[in-house]
Amino acid sequence: MSPKILGNGPLLVSQISELCGNINPHGWTVRCSQLELHGCVLREVCVLIHRDGGSQDTSFSCRLGKIMVLDVDTLQLPVDPVRGLCVDDVVWLCGVGTSPESTSPCLRLCATLRWDYPVESVHHFRVYWRRLRGPDPRIPPGKLELLARAYSNQFRVTELVVPEPPMELELVVEPVISNGFPVPESHWGRRQLSYAEGSEK
Repeated sequence: MSPKILGNGPLLVSQISELCGNINPHGWTVRCSQLELHGCVLREVCVLIHRDGGSQDTSFSCRLGKIMVLDVDTLQLPVDPVRGLCVDDVVWLCGVGTSPESTSPCLRLCATLRWDYPVESVHHFRVYWRRLRGPDPRIPPGKLELLARAYSNQFRVTELVVPEPPMELELVVEPVISNGFPVPESHWGRRQLSYAEGSEK
């Protein structure tokens, strides 16, 4: 019994198809197929890999990442946003840069992030940060930079090197759910942190 490539159909199937065939941010190519089972149980999955065109005797390499078997009838897309993202236990550290030859001062941020999200469907969280504005108002906001993965609903930011004040930065939490669907950015948790000489909020 062989699966068939997913095509246009119900909303859920079409959303799965949007993910299939695309290359995700980590460089992997995603392919999706559908298998209809009637009166039987799927016990084994076999994969046959071959080249399209050219000589079949030519050697090649292929990296296989993860195979997921999902029940379309029970599969639900994520609807829960990250709620209640807060920043606690903020500590500012002042010192020189990390390289031995560095003599210029730098500012480091330590803080604890906490948030609410259903743990039943999440695999892990990605924690990002970016500069929103300052110290030079002519410079546009920066891009999101990945800090680390979190495997619970809290994360400790440790000695993050940030620009000198006055400054406003953003801390972001992205849920990565077990079924592989990307969570819309509107459902991510975001918190802004502004600081100036002798104060922060």
